[in-house]
Amino acid sequence: YFDEYAPTGRIYLQLAEKVEGKAKRERGPKYSEGWVEFKSKRDAKLIAKQLNNQQVGGRRRTPWYEDIWNIK
Repeated sequence: YFDEYAPTGRIYLQLAEKVEGKAKRERGPKYSEGWVEFKSKRDAKLIAKQLNNQQVGGRRRTPWYEDIWNIK
């Protein structure tokens, strides 16, 4: 997703701790947070300014529709 804005370097995703007692079966791994490193510091600052506090999901039916980017 971030490659369309600028060339990226490393990407790190932190796995979320499992929550017991969930009745609903979930697919795939869940992540609590992540980091993206850009090759250019100037591009990273510009992208952070543009995407901070913006909605992640585009359509209403996506599970990420209500989520908001928190970019530093």
